[in-house]
Amino acid sequence: MANINNISKLILVLLIIWAGCAPRAPRSDINKDKRTDAENRFEPLGFIGDDEIITGKNKQTDMPETEEPTDSSAKPALITGSSFDSTGIAEIEQTVIIFRVQIFASKSFDEAQEFATEIEPLFPEGVFVEYQVPYYKVRIGEFYDSDEGESFLNEVKDLGFKKAWLVRVIQ
Repeated sequence: MANINNISKLILVLLIIWAGCAPRAPRSDINKDKRTDAENRFEPLGFIGDDEIITGKNKQTDMPETEEPTDSSAKPALITGSSFDSTGIAEIEQTVIIFRVQIFASKSFDEAQEFATEIEPLFPEGVFVEYQVPYYKVRIGEFYDSDEGESFLNEVKDLGFKKAWLVRVIQ
């Protein structure tokens, strides 16, 4: 009888050790924080217009090419379209394509505004803070010709903003 009692105690101890050391399956009932779930799936270059980065003469965009002025009196490129108001009368919409140099981006408006204020004395061409979800982007200059934008980009890089790039902005 004592032998059976010792054997049952040994089996019980082995079962406890085995249960404590066995790998556990991941729990699927854990509630995930929905506020951070979107950040895990976030693709920062997955928005419309994010592929409109222009470096040198290599224009990387899915947008249709527009004619750029060739003379020195560069005029803005216009894209025209029409829409209908509530009365059914067509309204002509004109969109201007300009080029700016982007030098900073942040999810914080205060941080972007502070950076823009700091660099404003360096750039009389104009400093703009533009919001494109989820970033506030600090861009400088306003050029209607990509060649002018490229020469300004080189000046900006010479001032120490090595990661600056030229972007096409549709207004």
